[in-house]
Amino acid sequence: MKEETLVKLRQLYEAELGKGPFPLKQVREVGKGKDYDYFHGHLDHWLADIAGIASHGKRLNKISAERKSEFRQLAAQPFFTEHPQFRRIQERISKSDVPDLKRLMESTETARLLILEVLAEESTPKN
Repeated sequence: MKEETLVKLRQLYEAELGKGPFPLKQVREVGKGKDYDYFHGHLDHWLADIAGIASHGKRLNKISAERKSEFRQLAAQPFFTEHPQFRRIQERISKSDVPDLKRLMESTETARLLILEVLAEESTPKN
């Protein structure tokens, strides 16, 4: 199971997360006004964190316990749970025609869940 999950994670990175271009025009569309810079910065950081972890693929097996703990913390919550101040932007995303942004966020959320699955297996004591 773990090996499969690591392979899925790497494939997701290669197919979606590690590709560009970033949908900047669509981010601007939903993050209108004074919220834009703040939203864009936080979103970009979250996307990069998850993509960076996903890029490790099978090497996630070989990182230190300290690093695994850091990765679990980075991947702990979906973007809009971690940043509830952007809930109104979440509503705009769901109502807007922003397919590239939606796909990127969905793929990143899938990767986040796979990361947590792998790292949870890592932290489970073996008897």
